[in-house]
Amino acid sequence: MLSNGLFVSQSVGQQSVTGNGVSGGMSIVQGFQQSSRAIRFITAGLPSSGNVKTFPNPFSDVLNFEFSTAVNGTVKISVFDSAGRLVIVKETTAYENKATVELANLQSGMYHLTIASDQKTFYATVIRK
Repeated sequence: MLSNGLFVSQSVGQQSVTGNGVSGGMSIVQGFQQSSRAIRFITAGLPSSGNVKTFPNPFSDVLNFEFSTAVNGTVKISVFDSAGRLVIVKETTAYENKATVELANLQSGMYHLTIASDQKTFYATVIRK
């Protein structure tokens, strides 16, 4: 935090400084980075079936999932951008609580995922390099 009350932070792989600030009732936001309030708002109140480990994160083309509870069979992965818009939907097969999906066509940035099987739903936030 700067002496003038502004908070400055940097995303993984980001080359320039960006920041969010509130001064005199005005909010200042720069870059593609989202505040933690926005991330909590998107996922707040959504029922989850457990935890999902996503790796690598940040990722380049392929993203792996490891579920904390039993998941086998088809899973549907819905990818949302930081504004909450649906970007892509993919299906893949989970086996022994693990799944892999190729997301090479995504632009660099932060994405929110919903990973749904027949009876379970998981949420994750990832960064595309």
